[in-house]
Amino acid sequence: MAWKDALSGSTIEIAELYVFTFKDGTIKRFTSFEEDITFQTNLYSAVYIERSKAPKDTDLSTGKLTVIVPRDDQYVDVSELLEGILDRGEVELYQVQRSNHSNYRMNFKGMVGDVNFDETTIQITFLDEFNLLKKPIPRRLYSESCPYTFGDEDCGLDVETLDVSGTADAGSDANTLVDSARTEADGYFTGGYLIMTSGANNGLKRAVSNYVVGTVSLITPFPNTISAGDTYQLYPYCQKTYVGCDQFSNTDQYGAFKNIPRPDDIYG
Repeated sequence: MAWKDALSGSTIEIAELYVFTFKDGTIKRFTSFEEDITFQTNLYSAVYIERSKAPKDTDLSTGKLTVIVPRDDQYVDVSELLEGILDRGEVELYQVQRSNHSNYRMNFKGMVGDVNFDETTIQITFLDEFNLLKKPIPRRLYSESCPYTFGDEDCGLDVETLDVSGTADAGSDANTLVDSARTEADGYFTGGYLIMTSGANNGLKRAVSNYVVGTVSLITPFPNTISAGDTYQLYPYCQKTYVGCDQFSNTDQYGAFKNIPRPDDIYG
């Protein structure tokens, strides 16, 4: 059956399949069709996915594609987004004829360009491989804020070695962990994440919205209250400033320019 025939008629013959590859090598396969599909021996789970059109540019690139998925752990949780799980991630979009899987085409392939999220959805914009050639030269811009992702190759830190452990004090709740033994400076863990290692929330992870000495506030609360005596692991995050980088003794890898003059210093 010709491709145009598969697109015609009252029965939906074409299913769209998505292959997401994360930075750590994890691969997730989904279809926006109403039921699971096995394609080339791989199972594609039926989930709710929206996408924008993939317009063709005059330079042969397909531009960019925005994919919208629910904010749900079966896709990717917010704490993983903050850790950069989608940095250098990829997507492949296939269109497959349901009654004849040998009749298919790849409609888009690209890398993550931008990620946003709100209370209900995650919006991921992918740039196709030709589009990546449109990056301005020079690639690095003069900036006061470090452009590197915390723990990536440019940063050079092994984030997994920076965690600390502790025990929650009384006064903690589902959205806040209190531990008077934590003496790190304000902001040290802001943007990082917390993993509970015992208690009613054992094994669960949440992103840190703010840290003030001894108190960890979370973006999303745990399903249960954190009780006194519950143990945890806590991971920090870099604020992309020279001072923040110095907290990890990593200023040799600092990617910004802390002494760059401000416009008002230049022009008066």
